[in-house]
Formats: sequence, C-alpha cells, structure tokens
Amino acid sequence: MTKGRHLRTIALTAVLSAGAAVAASTVTGGSSWAGPPDTASADSSRVEGYFANHRDCQQAGQDGVAAGQWSKFQCSLVRTTPRPSWVLTVDG
Repeated sequence: MTKGRHLRTIALTAVLSAGAAVAASTVTGGSSWAGPPDTASADSSRVEGYFANHRDCQQAGQDGVAAGQWSKFQCSLVRTTPRPSWVLTVDG
C-alpha cells in the first residue's frame, strides 16, 4: 500500500469510526471473496480499512495477499453514512 493510500485509509477510518464495527457486521450490498470460505479462520478475521470505492478496496486486499500480510480478504459495501464506503476484512 502506498503512503498516500495508507494516509487516506487512516483518514477515512477516523471519519467512519463511529459505528464502523457494527457496520462491518451488518453489511448490506455485494461482496467478493479472494478464495473459498474457511470456517476455521472465521475467528481470526479483522477489519483492515475503509475505502471510498470497491476498486481501491480490492487493490489493497490483493496487495496484502501478494505481500503475505493475509491469506484471504473480503470487500463489503457499508451504508451507515450518506456516502457508502467499502470495508476491507482480512483473514490470516
């Protein structure tokens, strides 16, 4: 992840932090998995960041897989603010 993208992620995370954890568990909209679901790793999933669009979320997820930071990721649409955002959830 580039420094600029990382800073934008931090800024967006700060803006959406109120209720973001609840929003991540009440996802509305589409999602895409980079790999088959693994029920054994469900306990190890965590929110890695929030993005303004699906493309940036997918790119950050793919970058993390390529760098070995996580094995799977999911980008889910969250509609808790007037502007929808995408949450990146990672496993392993």
